Amino acid sequence: MCLIVLNEYVIRAVADWMSRTEYATLALGVTSIQCYWLVSFVSLLLLGRWWAVLFVLLYQRYAPEATRRKCKCKPTCSEYALVAFRRYGLVWGGYKVFIRLTRTCRGSRYVVDYP
Repeated sequence: MCLIVLNEYVIRAVADWMSRTEYATLALGVTSIQCYWLVSFVSLLLLGRWWAVLFVLLYQRYAPEATRRKCKCKPTCSEYALVAFRRYGLVWGGYKVFIRLTRTCRGSRYVVDYP
C-alpha cells in the first residue's frame, strides 16, 4: 500500500512540475498528459522491481505445491527471481529471470545457479 501511495505522489509531483515549466512543454514539445505518462513509465522502471517482488511473493504463497516443487535448481526459480529483482531491478532482473526460466531449469539434471 505504501508503494502505491508513494508512486502516485511521485507521479503527480513530477507531472505537476513539468507542466509548470515552459521548458518541458516548449523544448520537448510534450503536453502535460504526455508528461504524466512519461513520469508514470519512469516510475514504473524505478519502482517496478517492488511490484515484481510482490508478484513473486504472491506466487510463492498461493501457487499449488505441485507447481512449485518442479524446479530442479538451487535456489528455486522463485527465490532466484526475488534475488534478481531486488539486486538488478525490473529490466535486467527480469531478463535474468527469463533466461533462467527458459534455459537453465529444463531437463533432468540438478543445477546450482545464483544471480
